[in-house]
Amino acid sequence: FRVLAQPPLHVKGVEEPLQTWLVLEAEHDAERAVQRGIEGLDTPMIGRDAELNVLLDLHAQACRERSLRAATVIADAGVGKTRLRRELLARLGLQDEGRGLLQARAHPDGAVQAYGLLRQLVARWFGIADDLDGATARSRLVEGLSPWLGERAQARARIVGQLLGHAFDDD
Repeated sequence: FRVLAQPPLHVKGVEEPLQTWLVLEAEHDAERAVQRGIEGLDTPMIGRDAELNVLLDLHAQACRERSLRAATVIADAGVGKTRLRRELLARLGLQDEGRGLLQARAHPDGAVQAYGLLRQLVARWFGIADDLDGATARSRLVEGLSPWLGERAQARARIVGQLLGHAFDDD
């Protein structure tokens, strides 16, 4: 969230005033709010060359063979998954929101949402933000998926949308 610090708040029964913040809006990419290190200082990635080369090779294969490749990076917090992804994007000359690489990020609470990673991928691919109204989100999903789904594409896109948690109940 983007926040604005507020004057200290005096609360009955609490000696010290409490620091509070006013929430202005949700960040579109929560990861951008979390930055480690010193701003403006570029440091080399250490100890992840093998993993980076695997990802670069997968991307090269996908481009060469014009086919899809998938990679899952799993590790404990603080090991460098985000750094590895950023280094991959930099080596490929892609921005965080650039075309050519679909990305999703798993969260511990994501296990309760079926197809959560697929939902993230589709949402990023077709620009379906969480605050987008339902009708527009469904329209973008159907328009975006239809060219890829062959015969009865719109019906198939609505089925995929229902699986991803979009309300296509009437279909």
